[in-house]
Amino acid sequence: MEKINRDAAISDFERWLDYKRVSEIKREQSQEQENVIVDGIVSGVVTIDDDCNIHQGLVFPVEGEAGFDELVYRPRINRKMLQSKLRGVKSDDADGRISAYAAALTNKAVLQITKLDTEDLRIADAIVMYFL
Repeated sequence: MEKINRDAAISDFERWLDYKRVSEIKREQSQEQENVIVDGIVSGVVTIDDDCNIHQGLVFPVEGEAGFDELVYRPRINRKMLQSKLRGVKSDDADGRISAYAAALTNKAVLQITKLDTEDLRIADAIVMYFL
């Protein structure tokens, strides 16, 4: 069931891509990730605010003392933000690096990101791919 029409979702996501200054080549190469994020917008799970922060409501909230039901991804990060999250992650550990980037983007601990359900992780991974 659509919460927002697909054309409006695509337009909103393109606004985010423009804000990030994502090149046309990267956009073409990232079509699969775009489809995942746009599907999230259409279903109402993902929204993009006026400051281009992406809000992802979790389909399966993380439970526990430090539980959460939403992730908010900042539109830009720098190396300093990544350093502490990447500490201890080997360069050939793709999943670890993706989790570290998601943690830096959302200001969460890497351990919290690793607790995401695969349904929610699919969207998180698609967002992170625009930062690699």
